[in-house]
Amino acid sequence: MAERGYRNLNASVLRQISKVLEHDSTADIEPVLKRVYNSYSALRRAIGERQEKRRTVPDEDQEERCIPAKRRASYPAALSGFVSPIQAQRAPLEPHLTNQKPLSCPLLHSVVFPLSHVVRDLLKLTADHESDLSAAALRCVLSGAPIWEGRSRAVIQVGENVVVKVAQHLDSDEHGVLEFLEQHVPNIAAPRPLGLIAIGPTSFMFMTKIPGATLETRWPSLPADTKAHIRCLLDQQLSDLRTLDLPPGSPLGSPVGRRLCKDVRRDERVSITPIYSEPQFNDFLLDSPTSRASSSYKEWLHSMLRADHRVVFTHADIHPRNIMVVDGPRGVVELSGILDWEASGFYPEYWEQLKALNTRSVKDDSDWWNHLPPCILGYDHEVVVDRVIEATAIY
Repeated sequence: MAERGYRNLNASVLRQISKVLEHDSTADIEPVLKRVYNSYSALRRAIGERQEKRRTVPDEDQEERCIPAKRRASYPAALSGFVSPIQAQRAPLEPHLTNQKPLSCPLLHSVVFPLSHVVRDLLKLTADHESDLSAAALRCVLSGAPIWEGRSRAVIQVGENVVVKVAQHLDSDEHGVLEFLEQHVPNIAAPRPLGLIAIGPTSFMFMTKIPGATLETRWPSLPADTKAHIRCLLDQQLSDLRTLDLPPGSPLGSPVGRRLCKDVRRDERVSITPIYSEPQFNDFLLDSPTSRASSSYKEWLHSMLRADHRVVFTHADIHPRNIMVVDGPRGVVELSGILDWEASGFYPEYWEQLKALNTRSVKDDSDWWNHLPPCILGYDHEVVVDRVIEATAIY
């Protein structure tokens, strides 16, 4: 019904505004209001036109809309808010129908990073149909093949060499970081960014697909010499990454966006303002809102933190699940890429080792930990102090 379409459209407008204000209640929302002003009337008119078309749908097509629920196939949770009944029942089983049937209504969207020509061709977009971007993107994604799914995120393959990361309130810094890497260290085996759009609170980040399987799935069966080979390849990649020093006068953390520092553990903490020195970064580490530690205890911990490390570019989540490998032409397993750059940025030189070890439990007996790249090692003191900080001053 048109009323439902209008409600969804208005709710999408409110979510766009709320997303800006949730980070900063004093933020300038004029850009959002301009986007709404430029697209709202066309989207509302399209809802009415599509409702009028539905009134003339042939009886046999009406019957298709009432397929028994037992035929329904599941979508990733990140997409559940966009799935209409007909799509939930038919699209995964017969993907071609997704390209033929319109969504229940157009949704307000924003272009965070422009879509590449590869993605625009994939979506069959032309300059005359920009208002159809949200519908085209959703049709493409809903008919794609999920290759990874989390609780509120998913990665879906939508083309031979194109995937899209779908997430609620995705940090758009990752797209900017991938652009930064492509410009400054193009030999790093990272995905190439292809554009990012937001439809309501859900972000869709398009990027090139890294071939192969995760090192996590392959590691237990790899022989010792192959594990040493992978370690060497990772060391080359991270050594190249660490040649990027922090430019003078620049803040630590992400090189794009608001240029803030992130500390991802059981949850994610983000600095309120940019951080320009390691002493300020140490203050950030100890300034947890959930901490029950006294100020004198924190001062004692602070006294054990150095403030003279080099600041280098850091992935900040080197783990086998984020490393992709393929079988080379001679049967040798080769590194094909490194995924998940959303926590990366300029951090003290010990941060890579510390973050690589953050997920190691006391019961984990994998030999992966003995194969961390040599270039990130040598900071055991900092790791041990951080374990004390995490156990007593953060949670």
